[in-house]
Amino acid sequence: MKIFYYFFSIFALLFIIEGCDVIEPPYKENNIPTPSRGTNQQKVLLEDFTGFLCGNCPTASKEADRLKKIYQDRLVLIRIHAGPLATPNSSHTLDLRTQTGNELDAYFGVTPGGIPRALINRRKWNNNLILTRGNWAACVDSFLKEPAPALLILSTQYNSTTRQITATATIDSIQAPSVEDHISFYVIEDSIIGYQKDYSLANQNIYNYVHNETLRGSLNGTWGQPVFEEGNISKRKTITVRGILPPEWKAHHCKIVAILYRKKDTSRQVLQVEQSKYLSNIP
Repeated sequence: MKIFYYFFSIFALLFIIEGCDVIEPPYKENNIPTPSRGTNQQKVLLEDFTGFLCGNCPTASKEADRLKKIYQDRLVLIRIHAGPLATPNSSHTLDLRTQTGNELDAYFGVTPGGIPRALINRRKWNNNLILTRGNWAACVDSFLKEPAPALLILSTQYNSTTRQITATATIDSIQAPSVEDHISFYVIEDSIIGYQKDYSLANQNIYNYVHNETLRGSLNGTWGQPVFEEGNISKRKTITVRGILPPEWKAHHCKIVAILYRKKDTSRQVLQVEQSKYLSNIP
């Protein structure tokens, strides 16, 4: 179902954020260190396109998890359920697709070429934009060695009574800021239990698979909003958005991901990315 949100920065606008099926109590240990914020290190976004009928996707997911253990808070993971292999059927009704994920898939054309595949900072590596699992490690390592074009400080508040999320991002530009700079705020969720096919197992049908870092939607639309107005570009800018968490999403499993990117021609290259703690852990 579609649930409408409002957010406030300079203007009041209306966007859509989607709800899905029921989530059970936590199944993922929170053993990743709390992300640092405002450091001068480049961070990398890995968007893993997946689906419950994709038997090779669990192996790819393990590779993403392996990289996360190595790079910790410098690597942000988002699992995007999209395409035919993520479409529910009469036997498996859990729908983890989202409007945001569908729009990303349509724009970048990921799933028509088969999954699992990923976007890494939404930019080309070795002349390829959409990368298979075997290229992820080298690409992430390469991008992390580059200087950060901007710093991103993410502050998130959550009201458990009203279920309102308030996300504030402060952008400090190191390289020249641009009117083409945009920022999106995504919601991801851990510990969603559902069916998954896994070709690496003798019994390929897993009915209690744990779906982590699952894209749930956006607080300000798939492509977010401009950071600057024409003629009003500065080295520092703060943007705040707000939304209401749907009741079927569990705050103690949800995080906010802020994505700073440059919208130039057809490119949507990520400049910097940051991730919050679980919403229920935020004062």
